[in-house]
Amino acid sequence: MSLQSSIEWTRRNLESRPRLHQNQPGCKHCYAETFAERFRGVKGHPYEQASTLASSPKKLAEPLRWRQSKMIFVNSMSDLFHDFVPDEYIVAVATVMAKANWHTYQVLTKRSERLRDLLNSKLRFAAQQPHIWWGVSVEDKKYGVPRIAHLQETRSRDPLSIRRTSSRGH
Repeated sequence: MSLQSSIEWTRRNLESRPRLHQNQPGCKHCYAETFAERFRGVKGHPYEQASTLASSPKKLAEPLRWRQSKMIFVNSMSDLFHDFVPDEYIVAVATVMAKANWHTYQVLTKRSERLRDLLNSKLRFAAQQPHIWWGVSVEDKKYGVPRIAHLQETRSRDPLSIRRTSSRGH
């Protein structure tokens, strides 16, 4: 699902992999689960099955067709770095982001250790891209602050500059 966004700091959402899975306190009040449940059973809606694990390769390629530059929040309803998402799929997402470099991508995760490990290995080609903003969710000191350290351990472009965004969602 790629929709116009009402999030003030983005203009488009790219949902290539709808999946909701609560695993940390920051997930407790997440808007995504409520949103997905609201559309459970609505025939043809991307969340007809609510929070089922699914890939959507045709949605993944959409940014390549959008000619006008956009600010894109990648997987605003899920976490690209979830344990169930294969490395190969994450690499495919990053490849599209690297190719469609006229857009700016915002990627947030609570799985900062996996983000760190992949940015330092399989995603090295995308780590330094200035149009891809890699970030971590920070909901509190106990869970959030260690994520900042993991982001700083990456080979991403300027990991010390932390962009402040809304605490909702990821």
